[in-house]
Amino acid sequence: MMDNHLVKIPIHFDDFPLYKLGMSFDGWEKRAVATIGHNAFTAFALHDCYADFWLPHYSAFLKKIESLGTFKTLDQVTNEVFFAHAV
Repeated sequence: MMDNHLVKIPIHFDDFPLYKLGMSFDGWEKRAVATIGHNAFTAFALHDCYADFWLPHYSAFLKKIESLGTFKTLDQVTNEVFFAHAV
């Protein structure tokens, strides 16, 4: 979404529940996969300060979700939105 010449990218989920709620990685992953599967576009964030919770599972998680869409950096998404609004 573009607002006042700024691209705003909504983050659908992050790793905070692993830390704050004590959620298991398996439970978190199921919610993440469901979220990705039910949205045409999904942006999520992983914080390095919570890496102990997700880093051991990271490679397997990426393999699991790679079939659900196309990976893009936030820079790529920003460029696509920005250029879609160019006159």
